[in-house]
Amino acid sequence: MNSGKATFTFMPRKFQSHSKENMGKTAFSLLEVMIALAVLFLVTFSILGLVSRCLRNAAVLYKHKPPASMLASMIASTNRMSEMTVQGQFEDIAPGLYPGFKYLWTSTLAETGGLWRIDFFIAPVSAQFSEQPDLSILLWIPQSGPRGPLIGPLPRQPR
Repeated sequence: MNSGKATFTFMPRKFQSHSKENMGKTAFSLLEVMIALAVLFLVTFSILGLVSRCLRNAAVLYKHKPPASMLASMIASTNRMSEMTVQGQFEDIAPGLYPGFKYLWTSTLAETGGLWRIDFFIAPVSAQFSEQPDLSILLWIPQSGPRGPLIGPLPRQPR
């Protein structure tokens, strides 16, 4: 008779008997394996789709021309203007942001007093500028005369 103590016998797995009762308890069913594989492939293809979309969006952003409004904002912050043509590369004003693009802007005095017409052209470095400007703006800069900045202060308006 047993004195109330449980006895356990250890038998390595390779020596255990493979009866039909033990087989159903130790292995996955075909349905469980198929569901696990379906979940694995679903997760894998979801991640691949996400990476693909991110790469496509990055490529689309890289191919776009720089906005001409970026140049316009730089010019609008000045309080002096003269008739001129300025040409350069975006690497000079925004390093690393738009490599491979150049700009050209021209300013001419409009027929009305104090209004300046500024045309902006943007193109890849290897291409020519188009005939039509990418952006045209009118700025009112009263401190600038027809040939450049006025000398001296502006006359005061009577109150």
